[in-house]
Amino acid sequence: MLSAAAAWDGLAFELASAAAAFGSVTSGLANESWQGPAAAAMAGAAVPYAGDSGFLAFGLGNSGLLTPGAGNSGLLTPGAGNSGGLLAGFGNSGALNLGAGVSGLLDFGATNSGLLNFGTLLSGVKNLGIYTSGTEDIGYVPRALYVANLIFGALTSL
Repeated sequence: MLSAAAAWDGLAFELASAAAAFGSVTSGLANESWQGPAAAAMAGAAVPYAGDSGFLAFGLGNSGLLTPGAGNSGLLTPGAGNSGGLLAGFGNSGALNLGAGVSGLLDFGATNSGLLNFGTLLSGVKNLGIYTSGTEDIGYVPRALYVANLIFGALTSL
């Protein structure tokens, strides 16, 4: 789980580096060697794709605090494929995630894996919900029984 978060952090760093290089080239073209209406249009079109770091950075490949989008790392990063803490969305890794397909610690939602998850279709340790698999789970139906019920339902509907 920590290695997945580290991998996302590395990806966010690479995206931020590429965005910084892109921003440098774009500003160089717009400010020095390339000017006029075409340069202004190109610079305006490139702004949403430039990666930011810090506070309230929107888009992808951002790092910092309150960075909504995709491929971001930090704290309070809503979106997809983010790593850090207090994430909302899907495919996130870290701690205190909200959404589906998240992994980490204290996750809320569906199809989560990790420790102390709340929701449905959970795997890991000490989960609370329905259709849980793992150890020390509290729930209504074990996942194996859920899958068997799905298979039986599909076979009887033929």
